[in-house]
Amino acid sequence: MLTLYKLFELNHSQWVHCLSAIIVLGFIPSYTVSFSFVPVLYHVHAVTAFAWLAFVNVQAYSAQRNMFRFHRFFGYATLVAGLAFTISTVAVFLSRLNEKFDKPAIFHLVYWLDLFLIPMFIVLFTRVFLFRKAPLKHRDMVVSMMMVLLPPGLGRLIYTLFLHPFNFNVRYFYEPMLLLTLLIMYFYAKTFGWSRSIKYVFSLLVVASITSYPAVYSGYF
Repeated sequence: MLTLYKLFELNHSQWVHCLSAIIVLGFIPSYTVSFSFVPVLYHVHAVTAFAWLAFVNVQAYSAQRNMFRFHRFFGYATLVAGLAFTISTVAVFLSRLNEKFDKPAIFHLVYWLDLFLIPMFIVLFTRVFLFRKAPLKHRDMVVSMMMVLLPPGLGRLIYTLFLHPFNFNVRYFYEPMLLLTLLIMYFYAKTFGWSRSIKYVFSLLVVASITSYPAVYSGYF
């Protein structure tokens, strides 16, 4: 009998593919709509993001197929793309942070999450490279990196599929995004165990979610 738990019984490579698909599907609509008027920095960010995601998926597939020589060689290209993506992410965040004061509360909530998620991504990205010769840790940290990127993509996907078509307020994607991200992480941990990196990301997201409300609605952020 097919159960919800069975739907999440994927190997690590398939998890990377599925998470990447959610992230990309979430960002494509908003990027295409704003393509003609966003600054060059946003285009650089989009190109580096899609390139890095593509490389990570190739890496996940090659590791799953035991193509270790190719995996090691291609890893350096993935590292370069990842560095470019990380730099562009920080640059975009800083540019948007200066504009947050003129935005509704939902944008402040999202930026507050980013204050936690971006440093966590940088830590995981660094540790993925440092622990490249420890396959189990390396593998879990790659999936954890994808989990860190999940909320922005998932939030946009929820808005595109369920809110925008019915003219619902953009504010309503926030809680479903958080809940679904935590549930997805829970199902991953149920399959592969609560690795240290997954525990850190899960705990960080819980803390960021809870603190976002007083930080934003008190006027602090």
